[in-house]
Amino acid sequence: MEKIFNLTSTFKALEEDDGGVHICGMASTADFDRAGDTIDHAAWTKGGLNNFEKNPIILFNHNYDKPIGRATGLKVTPDGLELKAKISKSAPDHVAQLVKEGILGAFSVGFRVKDADYLSETDGLKIKDAELFEVSVVSV
Repeated sequence: MEKIFNLTSTFKALEEDDGGVHICGMASTADFDRAGDTIDHAAWTKGGLNNFEKNPIILFNHNYDKPIGRATGLKVTPDGLELKAKISKSAPDHVAQLVKEGILGAFSVGFRVKDADYLSETDGLKIKDAELFEVSVVSV
Protein backbone atom coordinates (compact mmCIF):
# COMPACT_ATOMS: atom_id res chain seq x y z
CA MET A 1 0.00 0.00 0.00
CA GLU A 2 1.54 3.31 -1.07
CA LYS A 3 -0.98 5.71 0.51
CA ILE A 4 0.46 8.21 3.01
CA PHE A 5 -1.67 8.43 6.15
CA ASN A 6 -2.05 11.32 8.60
CA LEU A 7 -3.43 10.77 12.11
CA THR A 8 -3.91 13.56 14.65
CA SER A 9 -3.57 13.90 18.45
CA THR A 10 -3.10 16.77 20.89
CA PHE A 11 -0.06 18.19 22.69
CA LYS A 12 0.70 20.72 25.43
CA ALA A 13 3.17 23.58 25.56
CA LEU A 14 5.73 22.89 28.30
CA GLU A 15 7.81 26.02 28.64
CA GLU A 16 9.05 29.01 26.73
CA ASP A 17 12.62 30.12 26.15
CA ASP A 18 14.25 32.53 23.71
CA GLY A 19 10.93 33.10 21.93
CA GLY A 20 10.48 29.45 20.98
CA VAL A 21 8.35 26.91 22.79
CA HIS A 22 8.82 23.32 23.96
CA ILE A 23 5.90 20.97 23.40
CA CYS A 24 5.11 17.41 24.45
CA GLY A 25 2.33 15.02 23.58
CA MET A 26 1.31 11.87 21.83
CA ALA A 27 2.17 12.09 18.16
CA SER A 28 0.22 8.86 17.62
CA THR A 29 -2.19 6.81 19.73
CA ALA A 30 -4.25 3.68 19.21
CA ASP A 31 -7.43 5.80 19.01
CA PHE A 32 -9.45 5.46 15.82
CA ASP A 33 -9.20 8.35 13.38
CA ARG A 34 -12.11 9.75 11.39
CA ALA A 35 -11.53 7.20 8.61
CA GLY A 36 -11.71 4.24 11.02
CA ASP A 37 -7.96 3.54 11.08
CA THR A 38 -5.87 2.80 14.19
CA ILE A 39 -2.14 2.38 14.78
CA ASP A 40 -1.02 -0.23 17.27
CA HIS A 41 1.80 1.18 19.41
CA ALA A 42 3.98 -1.79 18.40
CA ALA A 43 3.80 -0.62 14.77
CA TRP A 44 6.53 1.90 15.63
CA THR A 45 8.91 -0.71 17.11
CA LYS A 46 9.81 -2.49 13.88
CA GLY A 47 12.37 -0.04 12.49
CA GLY A 48 9.92 2.51 11.11
CA LEU A 49 11.34 5.35 13.22
CA ASN A 50 14.97 4.99 12.08
CA ASN A 51 14.90 7.43 9.15
CA PHE A 52 12.89 10.04 11.05
CA GLU A 53 15.34 9.91 13.96
CA LYS A 54 18.21 10.79 11.60
CA ASN A 55 16.53 14.12 10.77
CA PRO A 56 13.70 14.73 13.25
CA ILE A 57 12.29 17.92 11.74
CA ILE A 58 8.81 19.03 12.77
CA LEU A 59 6.63 20.51 10.02
CA PHE A 60 3.61 22.80 9.93
CA ASN A 61 0.44 21.29 8.41
CA HIS A 62 2.39 18.51 6.64
CA ASN A 63 4.09 21.11 4.44
CA TYR A 64 7.64 19.97 3.65
CA ASP A 65 8.50 23.59 2.78
CA LYS A 66 7.58 24.78 6.30
CA PRO A 67 9.88 23.22 8.90
CA ILE A 68 9.11 24.78 12.28
CA GLY A 69 11.21 22.87 14.78
CA ARG A 70 12.97 19.72 15.80
CA ALA A 71 11.98 16.66 17.81
CA THR A 72 14.01 16.45 21.01
CA GLY A 73 12.58 13.16 22.24
CA LEU A 74 10.71 10.25 20.70
CA LYS A 75 9.53 7.24 22.67
CA VAL A 76 7.17 4.34 22.02
CA THR A 77 4.93 3.75 25.04
CA PRO A 78 1.96 1.42 25.58
CA ASP A 79 -0.24 4.43 24.76
CA GLY A 80 1.47 5.20 21.44
CA LEU A 81 4.25 7.41 20.15
CA GLU A 82 5.27 10.15 22.60
CA LEU A 83 7.06 13.18 21.19
CA LYS A 84 8.88 16.15 22.66
CA ALA A 85 9.87 18.98 20.36
CA LYS A 86 11.08 22.55 20.26
CA ILE A 87 9.28 24.96 17.99
CA SER A 88 11.60 27.71 16.78
CA LYS A 89 10.85 31.37 17.38
CA SER A 90 11.73 31.71 13.67
CA ALA A 91 8.94 29.35 12.60
CA PRO A 92 6.83 30.74 9.75
CA ASP A 93 3.22 31.88 10.11
CA HIS A 94 3.70 32.84 13.80
CA VAL A 95 3.45 29.15 14.74
CA ALA A 96 5.39 29.49 18.02
CA GLN A 97 3.07 32.28 19.19
CA LEU A 98 -0.06 30.36 18.14
CA VAL A 99 1.18 27.34 20.12
CA LYS A 100 1.84 29.52 23.19
CA GLU A 101 -1.67 30.94 22.95
CA GLY A 102 -3.20 27.46 22.70
CA ILE A 103 -4.61 28.08 19.23
CA LEU A 104 -2.46 25.33 17.73
CA GLY A 105 -2.40 22.21 19.87
CA ALA A 106 -2.37 19.08 17.75
CA PHE A 107 0.20 16.75 16.22
CA SER A 108 -0.39 14.73 13.10
CA VAL A 109 1.88 12.02 11.76
CA GLY A 110 2.58 11.33 8.10
CA PHE A 111 3.63 7.73 7.49
CA ARG A 112 3.61 4.74 5.19
CA VAL A 113 1.74 1.58 6.13
CA LYS A 114 3.98 -1.48 5.92
CA ASP A 115 1.53 -4.04 7.36
CA ALA A 116 -2.11 -3.82 8.41
CA ASP A 117 -5.30 -5.78 8.90
CA TYR A 118 -8.64 -4.67 7.50
CA LEU A 119 -11.31 -3.92 10.15
CA SER A 120 -14.78 -4.50 8.73
CA GLU A 121 -16.48 -2.88 11.76
CA THR A 122 -14.85 0.50 10.99
CA ASP A 123 -14.04 -0.05 7.29
CA GLY A 124 -10.51 0.97 8.24
CA LEU A 125 -7.12 -0.50 9.00
CA LYS A 126 -5.42 -1.74 12.14
CA ILE A 127 -1.87 -0.69 11.34
CA LYS A 128 0.71 -3.18 12.63
CA ASP A 129 3.89 -1.81 11.02
CA ALA A 130 4.57 1.72 9.77
CA GLU A 131 7.37 3.99 8.62
CA LEU A 132 7.20 7.50 10.08
CA PHE A 133 7.88 10.17 7.45
CA GLU A 134 7.15 13.29 9.49
CA VAL A 135 5.37 14.82 12.45
CA SER A 136 3.47 18.07 11.99
CA VAL A 137 1.87 20.66 14.18
CA VAL A 138 -1.53 21.06 12.57
CA SER A 139 -4.42 23.47 12.68
CA VAL A 140 -7.07 20.81 11.96
